[in-house]
Order: sequence, then C-alpha cells, then structure tokens
Amino acid sequence: MDILIYFAFPIATIIISIILQKIIKNPVLVAAFTFAIFLIVTFTTYDESFLINTFIYTMLSLITAFIVDRFYINNNSNNEENENDEFNLVNTNKNDSLYSKASSSKLFTCSRRRRF
Repeated sequence: MDILIYFAFPIATIIISIILQKIIKNPVLVAAFTFAIFLIVTFTTYDESFLINTFIYTMLSLITAFIVDRFYINNNSNNEENENDEFNLVNTNKNDSLYSKASSSKLFTCSRRRRF
C-alpha cells in the first residue's frame, strides 16, 4: 500500500496533470480537478489521514501544470509567430498584386479623380 501512495499516485498525478493541462490550458483548473478526485478517493477508500497526501498531490499537480504551461506556451508561441509571419507574407504578396491590378485599372477608367 505504501508503494501505491508514495510511487504510483505521484507518477499518475504528474502524467494526468500534463494531459489535462494540454486539454484545459488552465493550471488552476487542473489542480482543482486533481483535488476533487483525490478528495473523493480520500473519503471512499482511505481515512482522513490521507487528506494530507491529497494536498501534496494537488500541489504537485499545480506545479506540473505550471511547468507544462510555461514550456508549452514558449514552444507554441514561437511556432505561431513563424506561421503568422509566413501567413502575413503570403497575404501581403496577394494583396499587393490585387492592389496593383485594381489601381492600374482605376488609372485608366477614372482619369478625372485627383490622386493624393
């Protein structure tokens, strides 16, 4: 039983926190979900002395979720910036060609307007 409390639960908490953080993207909600699950486990399977372990697992879940959030945001923001730069370059080129075609046609059709 000690192996389950001191080895399996912390490893499971870390793995589930990583998965939930990638899905929910909110470390506080991940910790709240972990606390709720372990609170149910405390009063259904163990006694009140397991409540201390519940708080420890909740803190472990919160720390893991913050770490995953920090690394995931840094990696994801770099990828999004690169994709946005490529997208802006593609759209800029398309818009420039459309603008040049439109402006050249306006030059020939509307010669009376003033251009500033």
